[in-house]
This record gives sequence, structure tokens and C-alpha cells, in this order.
Amino acid sequence: MFTCQINTELFFLFFLTETTYKVTVTTSDIRGAGTDANVSLVIFGECGDSGEVALKHSETYKDKFERDHQDVFYLKHVLSLGKIRLLLLRHLKQLYFHDLYAVNYRQ
Repeated sequence: MFTCQINTELFFLFFLTETTYKVTVTTSDIRGAGTDANVSLVIFGECGDSGEVALKHSETYKDKFERDHQDVFYLKHVLSLGKIRLLLLRHLKQLYFHDLYAVNYRQ
């Protein structure tokens, strides 16, 4: 559990400020990497989490999460979460052999 300790005078300026997060997902170049399944993300910060967000529209590829691709997503109009603590990336397997490998996290 994360605790958020901020000055109440800064609460409206910091915590209730909308921001845009840029998320880059790198799929490995190993055989079988990639997925056609639905992929979602939750960002956990020192002052809360983003809730589950579906990664639907890559800025870089029409066919997202394919082998050796780097997909960029913008999460817009998200309340500021403070310092990022954890990313949870998951996908819903729809059929067999839908695997996503080697997701990189860079701060």
C-alpha cells in the first residue's frame, strides 16, 4: 500500500492536475514474441493509480504488440499520480499461442 503525504495547500495544484503519460511498450525479438490479445495497463504512483487502461491505439504501428516492435501510447487526461512506483501490464489471452514477451520499463 502506498501512502500519499502532500501539503493540503498543494492538493489541488498537484493531485488534481490532469496530465498525459507516454507509455512505450517494447516487444522482444525472440521467436514467438507478440500478441493479438487485448493489452491493458495500470500505473501505480505515490498518490494513487490510473485504473485499468486498455492500450488500443499505438502511435507507431497499426498492428500493435508484434515481434520487435516498439509501440507508443499516450494516456491523456489522467490525474497526476506523483512519482511512478509500479506498472502492471496484462493481456487477456483469447486463443493459444498469444504471448507478449520482454516489456521494458524506463523511468
